[in-house]
Amino acid sequence: AYNAGSQRAVTISDVLDLVVELSGSNKPVRRDESRLRPQNSEVRALLADSSRLERATGWRAHTDLREGLKRTIAWWRARLNRGLVRHEMGYMT
Repeated sequence: AYNAGSQRAVTISDVLDLVVELSGSNKPVRRDESRLRPQNSEVRALLADSSRLERATGWRAHTDLREGLKRTIAWWRARLNRGLVRHEMGYMT
């Protein structure tokens, strides 16, 4: 198994802010403090190190997070507009 990442730390909050910005969403966002990593956690940060994957396959990330999210949002919008999204068990697929 390999990790894939950009070697750059990004918080879930950063990702959420980008998704809201890029999608133009005006939906309220709630933070559940009980699900946050405790301040005194032994793990200060989680960062995907893809060096093993790169050594084994030559793969490297070429798309930054902003561009990847823009493409993903555009892909979902296209699926929604064409009626290709299914709603099963409370999830969109």
